[in-house]
Amino acid sequence: MESAEYSLDELLCQSLLLFRQYRFYDAPECGEKAFRILEEAHVWMGRTQECVDMAKWGCVIECLAQKYYIEDDTDAILEEIDAALVAHWKRIEKIHAEVTTVYLWLGYYFLLRFRNRESRSHSRCKQIMSSLLCALVEIFRKVEKGGAPTEVLSHLSVDVWGETVCWMEQVHDSRLCEKQSSALLAQLYNLKSVELEKGLGKQDALLQQILEFYCF
Repeated sequence: MESAEYSLDELLCQSLLLFRQYRFYDAPECGEKAFRILEEAHVWMGRTQECVDMAKWGCVIECLAQKYYIEDDTDAILEEIDAALVAHWKRIEKIHAEVTTVYLWLGYYFLLRFRNRESRSHSRCKQIMSSLLCALVEIFRKVEKGGAPTEVLSHLSVDVWGETVCWMEQVHDSRLCEKQSSALLAQLYNLKSVELEKGLGKQDALLQQILEFYCF
């Protein structure tokens, strides 16, 4: 598999699939290929320097570490990504822009980092998650008050809404920022009455792989 032929999502999906085959079928060749593709994905991420790409790669690393596929210290591996994503969030948190998958991937990244019991960054992750939830609560409050939903929710398709609800349920179940997560869940459930963009019903394949792999 040449990385130039595949997207980052495809590389990460293939890597996760091979890691599972390595464990289920005791197939060392699958493990070797999984690590090789994961490294190709890392090169891709380094080339784009996009924050969403960093979050995706970091989510996969946390999944592998927490499910004991790798034994590395994720605090060390993800130190630069932590810093980049924290800086990115601080740049956009006051904008209260439209809800997009950027929020979703940042949310899953810091949720997984928080759930790593070996991590020394729990306090920072909790702080970022609290800030993220506050921003989303404010965005949806505008909708509830009769703000322009077509602007605030311009990129919130039915699919992204469903994936965001799933993420928030995991945040709430993790007892992370419980008051804020409860308020945001209520707002998301209420959005059923809002006319959301009708997508094609296509789920995020990488996100679904991560959820299944992690067994959320």
